[in-house]
Amino acid sequence: MTSSKILFCLSIAFIAGIFVQSILKIQQALLWIFLFFGVLVIIISLLFKRYFLTIIGFCLLLFVLGISRFQITELNIQNNGLRRLNDTKELTLTGKIIKEPDIRENSQKLKIEIDNPKSKVLVTTNRYQEYRYFDKVI
Repeated sequence: MTSSKILFCLSIAFIAGIFVQSILKIQQALLWIFLFFGVLVIIISLLFKRYFLTIIGFCLLLFVLGISRFQITELNIQNNGLRRLNDTKELTLTGKIIKEPDIRENSQKLKIEIDNPKSKVLVTTNRYQEYRYFDKVI
């Protein structure tokens, strides 16, 4: 099997892990079983010089990695302080600009660190208002 095909299989395994986790919500205990089985397949395949099984073992490991990546991202979204502010009609936040403004043709994008709840947001605003790095905005 060529190296490009191996890379393709490993990439598909990672993407499949993300896809499966988004649909089935696999529990952590089952994830550990997949991880153990993947490592076991790799060790056995190296002992018996069955390199095709090594690729399958690494595919299992990347499948588990894809599931874990999705779980970590989902946990970060659930624990975000701004989540409770969703679906509010009007919102006023106070913070400071933490990155140079990204000035576009008709607008500018500001990366702002909010004071309460402690979080970061990306704001798109009018092009012709002057903002600088570390400006305090409301």
